[in-house]
Amino acid sequence: MRALLTIAGLLVMVSGPLQANTPLGRPAAPGPQPAVPVPAVYLTNSVVCHDPATGATCQLMLEADGRYIVVINRGQQPQMPSIDGPWQIEGRTGHYKLRRPGGATQLCLQPDNGSGSYDSERAGELFAGAGCYPFTLHALGERWNETDSQGRVNTLWLVAGR
Repeated sequence: MRALLTIAGLLVMVSGPLQANTPLGRPAAPGPQPAVPVPAVYLTNSVVCHDPATGATCQLMLEADGRYIVVINRGQQPQMPSIDGPWQIEGRTGHYKLRRPGGATQLCLQPDNGSGSYDSERAGELFAGAGCYPFTLHALGERWNETDSQGRVNTLWLVAGR
């Protein structure tokens, strides 16, 4: 018994104290932080987009820790989905950074599960995949237009809440 307690004590000394709320006592790795400060209005509200050409809508939510959530509704699909899709609603998470190459601010998204795995991304829907998008400051309730990777003009709004 004494040998077992001695071994357990050595393991604690070698591994250090257990960290709360982390698996196996490992310290939580800090997520990437945005390179440019994100205006507070974007951290408590949502950017909603609509692609009139495809009927798709999205809701983009930026978190203060550099993470994002996007939900895309692609509308009625031409066939019933199988296990592989096509899905009407797709969601994904990832990390983002704001950067200013050449003076213009860009919102750069990096999905957690890589690129090319979603129908909405393959269709070129706004915010569906990895990449950088123009980012300008807008007031709550403001409406503006942006062009997606397929050259389609999307309407965006900054709406209250999540």
